[in-house]
Amino acid sequence: MGLVARYHRGALPFAHPAYVRLARAKRHMVALLSGILRLAEAVDSGGQSSVRKIRLERHNGFVVLRAEGYPATGKRPERIAAGRYLLETACGLPILVLNTG
Repeated sequence: MGLVARYHRGALPFAHPAYVRLARAKRHMVALLSGILRLAEAVDSGGQSSVRKIRLERHNGFVVLRAEGYPATGKRPERIAAGRYLLETACGLPILVLNTG
């Protein structure tokens, strides 16, 4: 859990010695959980969040995150793009973020 907390922000875990020493299954779990937290934090960032509701769906080789109230402009889309990278890598699937209104 300490590594999940460490990697939910900041540097990616892939070259960190504590991460590399973990068994493959544990590395995968740390990357998944950290990736989920990174993406959730990116979606919720910016103080007063305009995102009111999210839903994840898997479609033909990718994941769709439908975010009600997702802003199309500003800093948050950039943070979300960066925030989804670790989860995409851990899942082996690209994540498409859509505004559902």
